[in-house]
Parts: sequence; structure tokens; C-alpha cells
Amino acid sequence: MNDNQSNRAFELGLLLLVPVIYTGLEVAGVIFNAAGHGTLLFCDIPSWPFRGGATDVWYSAAILWASVAVLMVFRQRPEVRVLLTAILLTHYSGWWIHRGEHDFYYVRRVWNSSGSLLAVWVSVYAVCQIILWAMLIRAFLKSPQAKDIDKRLDKDFFA
Repeated sequence: MNDNQSNRAFELGLLLLVPVIYTGLEVAGVIFNAAGHGTLLFCDIPSWPFRGGATDVWYSAAILWASVAVLMVFRQRPEVRVLLTAILLTHYSGWWIHRGEHDFYYVRRVWNSSGSLLAVWVSVYAVCQIILWAMLIRAFLKSPQAKDIDKRLDKDFFA
């Protein structure tokens, strides 16, 4: 397998896995709630700033993260990197937007009853976010714009 084929295989895997992983996290959040613990927080997090909840659990995270996966394939383009950054930052703003909507007493109940599963859930979410940001930053560092900035910094600081 040559380098171009491995890149295409990686991008195909990205297109398929990212929405599946985040939809799985959203479904796991529904399971945490359905187990009688009473919080939709873990259902909502993967689909922020859109609401998760029981009514749209099957498509809000899937649409958001499928869009991110498609854009990640085109991350070499500067406008796509800006759009991806905006989407990810908007996703994180969901915490601020919905911060008062969840009773953390129930989050503690989930932790007390399913701490190891919740730790896996948090780990999967965090690792996927780190990978997405690493890919985005790497695409920027390889871009002509980054090289141009590097040349300007060399010129300005070491002149």
C-alpha cells in the first residue's frame, strides 16, 4: 500500500468512525439516564450546542460529527480550518449555554453507580477531541500560511 492509499484509507476511516463514536457516546448518555440516574448531561455533551435529549438522540450528534469528519478530510484548506475551529469552539460553548440545566447531584449518582463506565466515556470523548485538534493543528503547521508566518517571524525577530 503506497502513501496515497494509506491516506485515503485513513480519511475514509475518519469519515466513518467520528460520527459513530460520538453517536455512541450520546447513546451511552441515554443509557446512563435510563438506568434511573436521572441526568441527560452525558447525552447532551456530544451534541452541544444542539440539545441531545431523548427526542433527537439519534441524529444531532451524528450530523454534527459527520460534518466535522467531512471537513477534516479537507482540513488543508485555510477556510475549512477556520470553520472547523469555529465549530469545535461553538461545541465547547454548549457547556456555558446549558450549564444550569443539569443537576449535578445526579452526575454524582452516575459516578457512584457506574464510575468505571463513566471514566471510559470521558476518556473516549477527550481522546477523540485531542486527536481532532492535533490533526487540525498539524494541518495548519504544514500549510503555506504557517510557513509564511514563520518567515515573517524570522525576519522580524532575527533581523
